[in-house]
Amino acid sequence: MTEVVFVLTADSHIGSGHLVRCSRLAKSLEQCLAPCRITFLLPSLEEVPPSLTREIHAVTAGSMDQIPGILEWHPADILILDCYALDAEFERRCLPGCRLLAVIDDLHNRPHACHVLVDGNPNASAAQYRDLVPPTARMLLGGRYVLIAEDFRNCRKTSVPASFSTGLVCFGGADPVRATGAALRGIAASPVLRSKHYTVISGALNPEHDQIRRQIEDSHLDCTLLRSTNQMARMMQEHDFAIGACGGMGLERLCVGIPSVHVKIADNQIGFTQLIAGALAGVSVDLADLPVPGVLEKAVLFLEQNGEQIRQNSQTMVDGRGMASVAAALRDELARRTGAERQEG
Repeated sequence: MTEVVFVLTADSHIGSGHLVRCSRLAKSLEQCLAPCRITFLLPSLEEVPPSLTREIHAVTAGSMDQIPGILEWHPADILILDCYALDAEFERRCLPGCRLLAVIDDLHNRPHACHVLVDGNPNASAAQYRDLVPPTARMLLGGRYVLIAEDFRNCRKTSVPASFSTGLVCFGGADPVRATGAALRGIAASPVLRSKHYTVISGALNPEHDQIRRQIEDSHLDCTLLRSTNQMARMMQEHDFAIGACGGMGLERLCVGIPSVHVKIADNQIGFTQLIAGALAGVSVDLADLPVPGVLEKAVLFLEQNGEQIRQNSQTMVDGRGMASVAAALRDELARRTGAERQEG
């Protein structure tokens, strides 16, 4: 049986994005490597929705240092790291406990000691990782390797209406920067946007769900508020436009082809916003500008006027097959390394 171990972080402060994409990759690996056993190692289980995980082994909160020792008695055939706080020093400590070490990264800001590096950003390039990965590392870069569920490809839009009536507002599982409330203030400030119906998803880890509910009630917006959903792809397909953060959910929206206001909530998303602007694949707005009167209205009107072109350009950037492509690449790389070990033996 193939042992696959994921190491990542997820909580109300950083969000659940890493856990979501690793859970989805786990499903693809189960299909690709059957039989296999999936294990998640997290520094803390606090506030992590159990429905997102398979088998979880808790590590004392705040102590990634224990993980190399855990791997000594729970070795992995494939070890997958998805945490921006980890670098080559940690990875070298983990190497004795695995046969294949893969890193998921999109910051290209620190060295790695991995066998495989995955960066599914459509504009990712080998030049960004020059001198940051071993020369023998296999690089899985670009839109072909975007780690989003197959559901988003299955729900790709075939057309965009000439006039928008429904909007989807979601800033992930935790929304640590409180962007949902800022977006609702921007909507409330616009008579044009107030006339539309919205589905607002606060996020399973969002501590301000009740506050968002009261904000909707006080502003008298036409909104349906959900805590979370397991039908995100279908909801993107069924709404006319979306407002949400850059990053993982931004890539999902590109795959579906829903015209979107992509909100930059972190400095490392500048590349994403530049990519969107250059490809006419949506509109980018800074977090601070969300509640400013007129900003969201202008952005949504632009989406409405260019919706069909935005849909086509978005879908070209992300094909939605990334999970299967990454799983197959990891399977093949493990087989290659196993074969080489046998020859050496």
